[in-house]
Amino acid sequence: VVKLEEGEKKLLEFEEMAEEFEDVKVELSNALQEKENIKAEKSEIDEMFRKETQESHENASRLEEGIIVELEKRRIIEKKHSKLEQKLVEQSSELDLFRLNLKGVQGELE
Repeated sequence: VVKLEEGEKKLLEFEEMAEEFEDVKVELSNALQEKENIKAEKSEIDEMFRKETQESHENASRLEEGIIVELEKRRIIEKKHSKLEQKLVEQSSELDLFRLNLKGVQGELE
């Protein structure tokens, strides 16, 4: 009778241990699922960050190209402006010579 009671007691202990083991298995399974969810979320965030970084680099590159184009346009305009100023100076000198010649001719005519 004592052995039977001890056996039943041991059986109850094993059943409790089995229940605890099942609880631990469920907790472990939940923890593993949560870990997978976190990994998936991290992957999504990493992908979003990668895309935003790539877009930022592309935007910066386009902006840089635009600045280069504008600087080149400005250089061309400044070059044309310089040439026009040079022509204006030359034409002014020619005009001054023409005036002098005109005065000389007027002086001869008088």
